[in-house]
Amino acid sequence: MEGSQRYFVGTRVIAIAMLSLAFLALFPTFASAKDELDTTIRAIIMSDPNSAALSEEQLDALTAQLAEKARQDGVTLGDIVWRPETPVTEEEATALRCGNVPAFLCVLNEAFGFSGNDPTLPIGFFLTSVVLLFLIWAMINSYRHRMIPPPAAWPSANPI
Repeated sequence: MEGSQRYFVGTRVIAIAMLSLAFLALFPTFASAKDELDTTIRAIIMSDPNSAALSEEQLDALTAQLAEKARQDGVTLGDIVWRPETPVTEEEATALRCGNVPAFLCVLNEAFGFSGNDPTLPIGFFLTSVVLLFLIWAMINSYRHRMIPPPAAWPSANPI
């Protein structure tokens, strides 16, 4: 196998592996969201004093019916547990928005459209861009090596 073909096959394998891992990472998220919705609905039903007369089977059936209806209507867990909030002052909003992140990083996060004090997304995008730059560099380097003629074809190598 020629070097460029090995490089092409290697990058294809890496790309397929990365896509499959990203796809598989979605499944636990969906399962946990379903379980959390069922658990929350069950807890709300159990907090009602009138539900004490319900048997375990009736409680399970009621929870399943309500959770299914909520999923059909597009109701999320956040919609169920939402409570009105009191107005927040400007100082509190700044403290909530950035937390203990330095002001420079907070402003930089907001400039790129991120909010909050969790640096996971910006760091993830930075690392992804570093990987992308490395792949671009490797592709350019591979292309340049293919364009250089072999040493026997150089005029200085043939003393005539």
